[in-house]
Amino acid sequence: MKKLALVLVLILVLSGMSFGQKWLAGAYYKVSFPAGSTKGFIDKTSFLGGGAEVRRFMNEFWSLGVSVDYSYFKQDNAGEAGIEARTLKSLPVMATLHFYVQNNAAYLPFAGVRLGGFRISRTTESPEGTVTADKWYLGFIPEVGAVFPLSESVNLVGSFQFNYAVAEGVRQDQAYYALTLGLFWGTR
Repeated sequence: MKKLALVLVLILVLSGMSFGQKWLAGAYYKVSFPAGSTKGFIDKTSFLGGGAEVRRFMNEFWSLGVSVDYSYFKQDNAGEAGIEARTLKSLPVMATLHFYVQNNAAYLPFAGVRLGGFRISRTTESPEGTVTADKWYLGFIPEVGAVFPLSESVNLVGSFQFNYAVAEGVRQDQAYYALTLGLFWGTR
């Protein structure tokens, strides 16, 4: 799956460069806040997160792209048998679609959705042993944000996201909110 994501990123970047299309590529820092059944497992905010993304503009209003994120949640609980350490690692690999509102020269607001898969690993370590569940989930990430140009080809991009991995069978859904802030290169 990692190789597939890398190939998609390279195709989008190279096609944007070779055909003169407008594109953005960059990396961002991500702070995540658990929600739903994720909050039932771990209720602490994750300050360990980040991601990378490439967007290719199809016209002045729409872009397509790919993204790979990572969020790491950790919490220690005092249980009956002693200290229990819980961790949750989330790795969304997504295709992206964004719509841009062309109403301001100072910044470019957008709304979008990411569709794809989440690799979620939940681990509970206690004196009684370690239990790990490591599964792929289908999911989506709606988001709103803005692109702030810093120079001709450097942009500051910030967004608010809702990350949702859909429940399947006996697996519970996983959800968390996120704030992202990053630097992107390219033109729009």
